[in-house]
Amino acid sequence: INASRVGYRMTPIHRLAIELACRAVAASNVVCFTLKRDLDVFTHRYKPARTVHVPHGVLGQRFWCPPPRTGTVLAFGHWGRSKDPEPLLRAFASCTGKAGRVIVAGSSSHTRPGFQERLAETYRSDRIAFTGYVPEPLVPALFHASDLVVMPYNENTGASGVLYQTCQYGRVPLLRRLPVFEEMVEDLGLAAHFYTTEAELAFQMC
Repeated sequence: INASRVGYRMTPIHRLAIELACRAVAASNVVCFTLKRDLDVFTHRYKPARTVHVPHGVLGQRFWCPPPRTGTVLAFGHWGRSKDPEPLLRAFASCTGKAGRVIVAGSSSHTRPGFQERLAETYRSDRIAFTGYVPEPLVPALFHASDLVVMPYNENTGASGVLYQTCQYGRVPLLRRLPVFEEMVEDLGLAAHFYTTEAELAFQMC
């Protein structure tokens, strides 16, 4: 992944620190990876490392209840450069005449302080809610209030906890077509929908 696209500036010191950390990890008895792609890259670079692929596999206790059928779309994450709900908000705005609402849950990424707050000012509407940080006890109610969970990510650096939660709470995930999402859906046998462009996103939401 291009570090600049996810909001990090890599210097030679950072690269050296990462290399030293990876060599230390490679010396472990066993290194487990939830994504086979990451295992392949690590094994190729650190050939003596003893690695094993352990798909997440366990989505936790199911907390399913019937969807509310209110046309509510949820987006959940730490918002910034790599996870940006603005394309979702634009697509939702194009669904003219349609009922429903969007809930943008979560706070700004530490790489983009104030990002979520600025979006809330720009897209202020009675059909769009920005929750900010969501305490863990309130997460189930957040998912149960939605019919569809959209992940409008530009990049994703690893296994997605939000995707696991979406399946755990029995909601439909609509994912940006990224290799990491395609791999997770294939490895875990998940049911999910994908989109590539904002037009496709709007079509599937409307």
